[in-house]
Amino acid sequence: MSRKLTIEKRILIAAMELFVKRRHEEVNVSELAKIAGVARGTIYNNFENLDTLLDAVTNFLTQEMNTLLEGHFQVIPDPARRVSMGIRLYIQRAKDEPLWGEFLCKFGLENTSLRELLVGPFGTDIRKGLSEKRFHFKQDQLKSIIGFIGSTVLFAIHLVNEGDRTWVEAGSDCAEFSLRSLGVHPEEAKKIASEKMIKLDY
Repeated sequence: MSRKLTIEKRILIAAMELFVKRRHEEVNVSELAKIAGVARGTIYNNFENLDTLLDAVTNFLTQEMNTLLEGHFQVIPDPARRVSMGIRLYIQRAKDEPLWGEFLCKFGLENTSLRELLVGPFGTDIRKGLSEKRFHFKQDQLKSIIGFIGSTVLFAIHLVNEGDRTWVEAGSDCAEFSLRSLGVHPEEAKKIASEKMIKLDY
């Protein structure tokens, strides 16, 4: 593991690997410290326990991805195109980094992940689309809509991991149906979901 990473990030990346391979209760500090290349005490100095560590990994992954998306989305004013592109980029990254994708599939419906979706680009763009009447649903349906899209993205990642769909196919389908659920006309949703991708450097 690269020494250029901060100690905290090395621990988080090592923890992601272990959480994917093991049940949460089977992860132990000694193995985590070995993979991260740090002392056991360093783990305890940075994290109170393994429960807080799981939340920290989830926060790290979602916030990192949110930051990447926000940095590229400034040139995309349309919330429908931003939502579509974000969905497809999540699925593309899961293909490029299978461990990242496996962690999302395993823990993506945890409260921490859903909370990040609400405050991150997805939540912001969906609220913006609603206020601008680009999207059509009731305000009190916001959490249900985000939950629907989030779970759809996770299943698309699963299909890619299983080899049932390519990431391009799964990403376009997921984006199209998500836009339709937001009230975008089917023909326009299909067109937006097939537009040229931007490139993220992760």
